[in-house]
Amino acid sequence: MFSDTLETNDSLREELDDIVGGLQTYLAQVQTKAAKKEREFDQVLAQCENLQVRHWRVLRYVFFFIATLIFVKNLSIVFTYGV
Repeated sequence: MFSDTLETNDSLREELDDIVGGLQTYLAQVQTKAAKKEREFDQVLAQCENLQVRHWRVLRYVFFFIATLIFVKNLSIVFTYGV
């Protein structure tokens, strides 16, 4: 009876060791995937910030171009009509 209990305990311990090993492997895989996704997110975020900077730079140039056109048009009106 005592040896049966020992065999059962050994069997359960081996089974639990297998389960724990599987869970540790799964956890390591999940951590690896999470780290990869975090790196990808950081790259996308950096690209987004770069695009925002470029966007505002282009808008600034467009604004100054339009303002220059308006200024030149107003100047031409002043010279043409003396207004």
